[in-house]
Amino acid sequence: MDITHDAPNRRFTVQLEGGSGELQYEELPGGVIEFHHTWVDPPIRKQGTAAELVRAGVAWARARGARVEPTCPYVRSWFERHPEEQDLLA
Repeated sequence: MDITHDAPNRRFTVQLEGGSGELQYEELPGGVIEFHHTWVDPPIRKQGTAAELVRAGVAWARARGARVEPTCPYVRSWFERHPEEQDLLA
């Protein structure tokens, strides 16, 4: 899956046959990244697209030494399913 980081628009995107998806974020003071919205077009849901978007965002935050504030319900549930990444939570 080819995920693109669109830094000027503060989002990670993916374009697949049948639709697209995105993970939006804001950079907060103190080195915190707020992941606040995830969207995947209905035709490509249930294929792991949203999880891969979050994985890309989390890897980017980790590489920057940032902490993560997951205000998007999907991102919060992703962290619950991935305890190995919970050290990033703000």
